Amino acid sequence: MIYILLILLVMQFILAYLITNGDLLSPWVDTCIVFIVSATFVMFNKTKWEVEISALTVIVIFTGIAALGVGELVARRLIEPKKVVALKGIDDTKCGKEKSEIIVPAFATVAITSFMLFVLLYCIYQVNTIGTAYGGVGTQGDILNSYRLQSLSDEYSTSSLLKIGTLLCEVFASIYTFILLYNAIFLRWKKSCIVLFLPVLLFLILTIYSGNRSPFIHYIVFIIVVMAILYGMKNNWTKRPNRKILIAGISGIAIFFLIFSLMGFFMNRVDSLEDSMQNIAGYTGGAIPALDRFLTSFTYDIGQMGKETMQGLNRIAQSIGYSDVDAIPRHLEFINAGNMRINIYTSFRRYLHDFNYAGLYTLQFLIGFIYTSCYMAIKNGKFRNTNLAVILYASLSYPIFMQSIDEQFLTSLLTSTMLIKVISTAVIFNILIYMSNTAKRSGRKGISTAKKRTLYE
Repeated sequence: MIYILLILLVMQFILAYLITNGDLLSPWVDTCIVFIVSATFVMFNKTKWEVEISALTVIVIFTGIAALGVGELVARRLIEPKKVVALKGIDDTKCGKEKSEIIVPAFATVAITSFMLFVLLYCIYQVNTIGTAYGGVGTQGDILNSYRLQSLSDEYSTSSLLKIGTLLCEVFASIYTFILLYNAIFLRWKKSCIVLFLPVLLFLILTIYSGNRSPFIHYIVFIIVVMAILYGMKNNWTKRPNRKILIAGISGIAIFFLIFSLMGFFMNRVDSLEDSMQNIAGYTGGAIPALDRFLTSFTYDIGQMGKETMQGLNRIAQSIGYSDVDAIPRHLEFINAGNMRINIYTSFRRYLHDFNYAGLYTLQFLIGFIYTSCYMAIKNGKFRNTNLAVILYASLSYPIFMQSIDEQFLTSLLTSTMLIKVISTAVIFNILIYMSNTAKRSGRKGISTAKKRTLYE
C-alpha cells in the first residue's frame, strides 16, 4: 500500500501544482511535497523497518491533504488579487515609492549581540549544571544528552529566564535574517554584511547547545519562505522564482540532515554513519507507520477532546487558577511500529484523537484557508506593513512543513509563548526600522548589506 500512497500523493501534487499555476508557496503544494518525502523514506526502508500500511491510512492521508487543498481553493477564490504589488519600501509603507536599504545602527547590533551572548553563556551553564546533576558524565555530548532527556521529562521545568531569552534570540535571528535577505535581493551586497551574521550565528550555536533540532527546521522554513516571497515581489509576481526556491529547499534539507547527523554524533546518540542515516529516515518517514498503528486501534472518545492539541490553552487556564484542567505532556507516547520505537504520528493523529474524522477534515480545511488567505493578502498588498507581515508569515509557516512528522498548528501556535513571540517581533522590528530611518535622515553610519541606491536606479 505504500506504493499506492506514493502514487496518489504524486498525482495530488501534480493537480495542486497545476491548479495553483506552479506556486511552490502554496500550502497545498507544500503539504503534498512533505508527505511525498516522508512516504519515500518509508518505501525505501519498509523491509528494514518491517512495516506495512493499511488502506485506511492511505485514505486518511490522501483525503486529509485534499481537505487542506479545498480550504486553499476557497481562499484563493475569495481573495484572488485584482492586481499584485511589489514590496513596499520601509520609508513609505503605504505608497511604496522606492525600495531603500535597511541600515541597522552599529550600537543596536552590538547591544543585541551582547544580549544573545549572555543568553548563550547562561544556556551553557544550565546545560552543564542540570546535565551533570542527572547523570551526564564524561564528554560534553553525554552532558548535553542527559540535559536533553531531562528537559523532556514531566519533572523538569526549563528556567523562565532561559525560555524568554531563547525566544528573543530566535526573534533577533529572524529579523536579522530578513534584513540580510531583503538587502541582498533588492539591493547591492556589501562586505560589511558579515557583522549582521553574528546574531544568526549565535542563535544557531544556542540551538545546537540546547539539543533541540526542531528550531533548525523552523529557521530553514523561514529562510525559504522569505526568499520566495521577496523574489516574487521583486518581479511583481510576474514570474515565479521556482528554480531558486527548489535550490534553497534542497540546500536547506541537506543542511538540516547534516546538522541532524552531527548533533547525533555530538550527543553520543549514534555510533556510525549508518545509524545516523537510520535516525534521519526514522524521523522523516517513521510517522506514517506510527499513524497506521494508531489507526488500527482508534476509537473516538469525546471525553478526550482537546487533550493532545490544546496543551497551550490548558496551561494558560492553569496559570489563571483553573487547576482542574488536565496538563497533558507535549510529547506523545512511544509505540512499536515494526521494529521502530517512535512517538511521532504525523499531524493527523492529534486531530483524530481530539476531534474525530470530522474534526480532522475541518481543521485541515481551516489550515489551508487561513494560510492561503494570509499569503494572498501579502501578494495583494493588503497589509499596512508588508515587511513585518512577511516576517510573521514566514515565522509561522513551519506547521505546514511539519505535517508529515508532527502537529504544530494548534500545539505550537495557540500558546502564550507564540503570542509573546509575535508581539516581540513586531515591536523589535519596528524599533529597528525607526532607527534605520533616523540614521538615514541624520546621515549616521550603520550596518547594512547593501550599497546605497534604490532598486530603480
